[in-house]
Amino acid sequence: MSTVSVNIKDGVATIAINNPPLNIITLKVMQELEAKLNELIGNNDAKVIVLRSGNDKLCSAGADVKEHFPEMATDLITSLARLIKLLINYPKPTICVINGKCLGGGMELFTSCDFVVVTDDAELAVPEIKLATFPPFAIALLPKLMSLHKVYEIVLTGKSVYAEEAKQLGLVNYVVSKQNLDDTLNKLINDLLSNSQAAVRLAKKAILLSAGLPIDEAIDAASFAYLSELIKLEDYVEGLRSFLEKRKPMWKNK
Repeated sequence: MSTVSVNIKDGVATIAINNPPLNIITLKVMQELEAKLNELIGNNDAKVIVLRSGNDKLCSAGADVKEHFPEMATDLITSLARLIKLLINYPKPTICVINGKCLGGGMELFTSCDFVVVTDDAELAVPEIKLATFPPFAIALLPKLMSLHKVYEIVLTGKSVYAEEAKQLGLVNYVVSKQNLDDTLNKLINDLLSNSQAAVRLAKKAILLSAGLPIDEAIDAASFAYLSELIKLEDYVEGLRSFLEKRKPMWKNK
């Protein structure tokens, strides 16, 4: 039985992980999710990706503890690393929805999306240290979002971070009630879909390229992306013309 489902509607591909009762991110889940994400890259009907839990009560209790033992650890870490890198470098905008608990590998996976939307009961944590292990991907990614002092606190104590604090730390974009979740999500999706998807793709690529560089190199890299790729888009000229002609742009997404 599949643990990952995809529903495509109105330009949005919603991927739901459903591995009851705790939505554990097993190797099987990782493999299925990676396959679905790769399939959607070439699907022009899927312009925005939404990753969420198929469980109304929680997002994920994390990776499978049984798969952390030395004989399986290599498969676990390499599979999750490949999946997280796929999400970070995905050529389409990605949004995750976190409801309730999102722990360990689940937190590392979901917060690798471009946009993180959480319900006001969300609880995020990487409690691996309590089992004498550590969260390698949180260690790699969290220092890019918050101070090292806070990273030490979260990783070395395994403490939980709740919705509002997570927003203050820059870990999430939106904190909403369950009643307002769909409205917030739909507004974000509509904002993304209203833009040229070709320009969005290149902007995301340029952000990722520039993020890890010293400032002078980042400026050069972003400038190069602008002049070597962006200005060659048909939508680039269309956007400028539509503004000057005071009309709505007609995107070709190329």
